[in-house]
Amino acid sequence: MELIFLALLIVSGLIVIYLSLRQFVKSWFRNNSHLSTIQKEVEKVIVELNNTTARNIDLIETRVKELKELLTTVDKRISLLKREEEKHELSKTVYTAIINKSEAKAKESNGENSGPGLKERILNLYYAGFSSQAIAAKVGKTVGEVELIISLAEKSNFQ
Repeated sequence: MELIFLALLIVSGLIVIYLSLRQFVKSWFRNNSHLSTIQKEVEKVIVELNNTTARNIDLIETRVKELKELLTTVDKRISLLKREEEKHELSKTVYTAIINKSEAKAKESNGENSGPGLKERILNLYYAGFSSQAIAAKVGKTVGEVELIISLAEKSNFQ
């Protein structure tokens, strides 16, 4: 009999423990304070992520704008450089044609222009220390032609 009494006492104790734990779990899950706390934390994280994302997008847009401005500047400089290169090539062609024409005229003409070529005579006089005006008067050419021949000769010496 004592054994049955002891078994009933243990079963009733387990039932009491079960009911009290069940009540505790129900009250804990009924309380929305945990859920609301978690929800508030999640909302804070979302707001922080949105702010960080907006700031990063602004930075990227600023960088893209700066890069576009730099590309525009570089494109302008490249086109300017191409135009200058075309002008240089054109002037080089014109100067070469003028020199060739001057040399041909010098070879055809007789008298003072015979002997060493006109170009060599002009350069010899220039290196001897004569001014462009004096050289032009001596060889019978304009000052511009003389200076052109001198500048082209100096340029070809540097290249």
